[in-house]
Parts: sequence; structure tokens; C-alpha cells
Amino acid sequence: MDEKNDATSTPTGSYAYGPNRELYEKLSTPYENKEKASTALQAFLDAVAEARKVHGVADVLVVAVAFHNSSRKAGDALANMLSLGDARNKAQLAAMAFQEYASPEIERARKLVSVVGGTLGDEEGRD
Repeated sequence: MDEKNDATSTPTGSYAYGPNRELYEKLSTPYENKEKASTALQAFLDAVAEARKVHGVADVLVVAVAFHNSSRKAGDALANMLSLGDARNKAQLAAMAFQEYASPEIERARKLVSVVGGTLGDEEGRD
């Protein structure tokens, strides 16, 4: 969730998951080095796996990113993914996430580009 952008954050019905700029800024502090970022991500994913057992959640798909340099460039980020449960459901979970988070942003970009008379990708095939 992009907690910095309240306008595009998806409401969840729970304050615990809603926009929180102060928390986001605190959590956005880069780790001192790549090893510490990797250790933190692994601990996070381990905690998710344990929470899955405790709360009886069958299928889980998580994508997490941690930065290890203050420049916050793509090369300074570590991303880990975790999929637990029925492997046949991975694509469905990813599709649900894409539909919820990426599709509205793509459509918003298409509208912005069309305002200036351009197109974004192949309008017919939607690449």
C-alpha cells in the first residue's frame, strides 16, 4: 500500500491497515546494509508463515521490499516473495492483487495520457 498517497490507498475497513504517514516514514528508513535488509525480510516472512498457522489462513501471497541504501534506487532494494498453501492458487492470488492495486493505476495513466491525445500501449491488445 502506498501510505503516502491517501487518494490511491485502498480502504480496508480497519485503521490498522489504512494510511499512516508517520508509520510509513519510520518504516521507510533504509537498513544499514544489504545483509541487515535481507535478515529483516526473512524474519518478516517467517513471522507471516507462523501467523498463517496460528490464524488458520490456507493461502498466502506476500511481496515485501526493503531498502538498504538511502538513495532508494531499484538496485538498493531487496524484494522477497512468499507463497504458502495450494500452489495452484498462486496465480489467482496474484491476479487478485493486480486487479486491486495495479489495474486502477494503469487505467488512471491511460486517462492522463489520453488527455494529451496519446495512447498508452496497444489499446486493442492492452499490452
